[in-house]
This record gives sequence, structure tokens and C-alpha cells, in this order.
Amino acid sequence: MLLALKAERSPSAALAFAAALAEPLLRSARHGAAALRLLDWAGRAVAPGSLACAEEGRRVELAVRALTTHMANSAQQSERTGGYKTLRRLLWAWAEPERFRLLKGLLSACPFPNVVALLIHRLKEEHLREAAESAPAVFTASASSGVLTASAPAVFTASAPAVFTASALLELVEPLLAVPRAGEQTDPLDSLDALMGALNLVRLLLQRASAPNPTLHAALDRAAVVRLQRETLVHVDAWIRRRMDTLWAQVNAAERCAERCSPVPTTAPESLRQLRLDFTHLHVATDVAARTMEICKEFTAVVAAAAADVVRVD
Repeated sequence: MLLALKAERSPSAALAFAAALAEPLLRSARHGAAALRLLDWAGRAVAPGSLACAEEGRRVELAVRALTTHMANSAQQSERTGGYKTLRRLLWAWAEPERFRLLKGLLSACPFPNVVALLIHRLKEEHLREAAESAPAVFTASASSGVLTASAPAVFTASAPAVFTASALLELVEPLLAVPRAGEQTDPLDSLDALMGALNLVRLLLQRASAPNPTLHAALDRAAVVRLQRETLVHVDAWIRRRMDTLWAQVNAAERCAERCSPVPTTAPESLRQLRLDFTHLHVATDVAARTMEICKEFTAVVAAAAADVVRVD
């Protein structure tokens, strides 16, 4: 039946039909692998950016959302890996603006930090792909505002504008680094995958924007970077360090207990090992956050130096 459908309908219509079949399978606990095969099979025939019909797009989007939940909950590593491969294939069915809209919606609604990290990785892939396809549009700094402006056009046109730009991605991932409000019982360990993914993407964007003569696609606004450092990065770094201090005290207490207690409780070695592992993970996160803040300062210094050069030339 599916082969006949694929032959009689357009590839996008066949994908929408397969998505409608796959969605309930993905939400079940036993048929995820079959749903992945179905979506992967139907998605192979769809040309990039050809999913234009609103109703077809709605059906595929529902399947994509079910797929992200399946990726987070599946106990099978093969299904999680296969799920991301299928996700990438399905995302290609949309044109860039719709793909960005869908990724933005998934990021804002996804409750699974491990899947959020994969979606952030997808954003990075899209950004680097789009950057590689763009012409080098060199930027110069305005002496008055410190904002980088283009001195050469990029290949993007009104009909095919740049979508996954550095500024768009920075605005998209910054909320993922927001520290919870006072009184909320949250632990950075619970969202560490998402935090690390966001920090690493921000660091990449800053490094590219700090390079000599950044392109139109890589350029960032100085004011946005200063705000990111002062209002977000400083606070997320302090949040993680506070949790590290608590963990360190727990590690010390567990070590003292292990030395005093005889016999040692059977759960003590495993508990202590987990505390040490959690502390190490947070330590790595603070290193990444600290380096990201350093690059923020380097970026603002680069823009200030460029602006000063403009003043001297004038």
C-alpha cells in the first residue's frame, strides 16, 4: 500500500501520510523502530525545502514532536541515534525559514535536556552550512555605535535570505541559559546537557565574530554581547558554582563518613562516586562558562579597536 501511495502521490504527500501513521507508533513504547523506518523511507524521496503545503507540514511537524519525545525516552541507544538521523532528514523537508521556526518551537517547548542539546547541535550545523554557502561579506565598525556594518554584499537575496545567522542563533539560545527565578527548586545538573550545548554554541558564535573581518553571517552586535555577559553568563556561572560548593561539602561529608563508619554502608561507595562525578561535570561547565565570558570581553575589545581605527582614519 505504501509503495503504491509513493508512486501515486507527490513525495511530500507520501511523507505526510507516513508521518500520520508514524506519530502514534512513536508515542507507543513498542513500535518506535518501525516508525523510524517508515519516516526514513518516506523522507528519502522528499527534496530539500519542498514541504510547502500547510496541512502536510502540520502532519510532519506532529511526527517530529513525537520523534523528539521518543528520542528522549527510548532505552535503546540505536533508536536514539536513528531518531536523530531521521530528525535531520525530516527537517530538510522544510525551507530554511520554516526549518528555523520549527527548531525554535521545539527548543522552547522541549522538556528533555538531552534532546535540547541535540537541537542546539542541529542549529550549529545549519549555521556552519549556511555560512559555507555565503559569500564573504566583510564588516567594518562604526565609530559612533560600535556596530559592525557590511562593506560587501553576501550571496543571500530577498528571495533567499540568511536565516541561521549568528545574531539569530544567539537570540534563540540565550533564554536557555537563563537562571531560574528565586524560589524555584531547580538544579543545574538536571539541565546540564542543554546548558553545555548552549554555552558551546555561544562560544563558537563569539569566536567566529571575533575573527578578523567577520562575515555578514558571523557578525554580532556589541550591545547584545555585552548584555549577554552581564545579564546571563555571569548569573549562570554563579548558579553552577553555588551548586558545586554544595556538592563539594557533600563529597567531604561522605568521605568522612566512609572513614568513620565500620562497616561502610554498601551504598556509600556508589553514592560517593556519583557525587564526585556530578562535581566534575559542573566543574567542566564552569570552565566553559568562564571561557565564554573571556571571549565576550575579547569580542568587545576587537569591536572597540576597530571603531578606534575608524576614528583615526576619519
